[in-house]
Amino acid sequence: MTVADSFDAMTSVRPYRPAMSIEKAIEELKAWKGRQFAAEVVDALVAAFPTAASLPVATSEVRPLHLPTAAEHARPADATT
Repeated sequence: MTVADSFDAMTSVRPYRPAMSIEKAIEELKAWKGRQFAAEVVDALVAAFPTAASLPVATSEVRPLHLPTAAEHARPADATT
């Protein structure tokens, strides 16, 4: 469950950061296997889904995170300038 949950968290958009690419998330899982993640589970995920296209999930578009500036936050969204 930890590997699946971590993969989902890494590849999902969060309020504090953009989604990580599937390839980068797999790299992270491999980098931490045997330490943070069970090596056998990471290996099983990689063997089951050798490419990003083989994953049975919709891929998130990786976009930079946009936080509103103080000026954007202060004015109503429908205000005209």
